[in-house]
Amino acid sequence: MEEIKTKGVIIFREDKDEYDRRLVVMTLDLGKLRLTARGVRKPKAKLASHLELFNLVELRIVGKTIIGARVIDSFPKLRENVESLEQAFLVSELFQEFVYPEAKDRDLFELLVDCFRDSYFKEFQDRFI
Repeated sequence: MEEIKTKGVIIFREDKDEYDRRLVVMTLDLGKLRLTARGVRKPKAKLASHLELFNLVELRIVGKTIIGARVIDSFPKLRENVESLEQAFLVSELFQEFVYPEAKDRDLFELLVDCFRDSYFKEFQDRFI
């Protein structure tokens, strides 16, 4: 299997087994993916801090497994208050439910990044909800 590099926003995560984590990532080049990050729940895991919810990351993927990640933007403005986080969870749920898996859509990816970066939740609601 070949290694793929892409940018993505982590929109969902859940624990799997003792040390692994399942992630849903909206990627720039590959659409919405369900991936596994092995060993990220170990105390000394190097990838753990990079794979936090709502981070924009540069990913290295083999098959359905994340083998490397680097944070591009953690969207600090998004984490300033509870209302922004609540809206981020709402937007991520919408992406999980209504975006087809592996359907490439650069515009949706850019909308998600812009929404998280600038907290344009009001505009997002006006346009799509």
